[in-house]
Amino acid sequence: MTSNTIRVLLIDDDRNYFTLTSRMLARTQQDFEVEWVDSYDAALQKLRDGQHQVYLIDYHLGERSGLDLLRAAVLEGITAPMIVMTGQGEHDVDMQAIKAGAADYVDKTELKPALLQRAIRYALERNRFIKAVYEGEERYRNLLEEASDGIIITDSGGNLILVNARAREMLGYSVLASKERQNGTLTVGAHMRDLIHASDIGGMLDSGLTSDHVILAERTLRRADGSSLEVEVSGRITGDDRRQFIIRDVSQRRQMAAEREKYIQQLTVLRQVDDELSQMLNVEYVLS
Repeated sequence: MTSNTIRVLLIDDDRNYFTLTSRMLARTQQDFEVEWVDSYDAALQKLRDGQHQVYLIDYHLGERSGLDLLRAAVLEGITAPMIVMTGQGEHDVDMQAIKAGAADYVDKTELKPALLQRAIRYALERNRFIKAVYEGEERYRNLLEEASDGIIITDSGGNLILVNARAREMLGYSVLASKERQNGTLTVGAHMRDLIHASDIGGMLDSGLTSDHVILAERTLRRADGSSLEVEVSGRITGDDRRQFIIRDVSQRRQMAAEREKYIQQLTVLRQVDDELSQMLNVEYVLS
């Protein structure tokens, strides 16, 4: 076996198909190493072990079907490419296989070496593409999650898709949950209006967002405990028609501005007092 050899597991209760499949793949220009199991339980264990690059699953596996095996593998989080092998006239099975998570399907009655090789190659390429997309989304989500600004993303209807750690901290929520809301949690699919103070719902949701430019405004959000949070919001529509809001807490900035104004007022008063004292001292000096 070389580094370019593709390891294939055939799952079929008929040994004759193992012999046939091995011979077909041996006639292609690609190096294949083909192994075989003939039962549901043995196949599921092999899938868990993950020692093969692609799995050819016959629809007929005794008491349970290849679709049952496919669904069980998907439920366990197995992402390796699986190709379901059906018989003539089983078009409904083909469609069910794709919906259940199969990378492809082939008709056993029409198998030829080039066709089988192409199905395996496409399944592997599709699997690599899906992994790359998933990893890219994970990196994107991680960047959003770790951002120093609060970030909220909704769908076009205003339903929550993502609320990052900083936004949850600002709003007093512990997690963004995918299940029913509990105390201290937000739920994926909850509406953006749940986070906006009643006095500002119209201004936030009907702010005229477009994909051409960013809208910047100050708004009032509602924390988990019902208190208000003054924020600066920049919002835009992303390329996939989602709404992205970046929020910054301006309450501290306003507090600092108020303290600065108070300090300036105090300095003004002190300056006035100093001027008055200076005038009094000047008058006393003249009189003396």
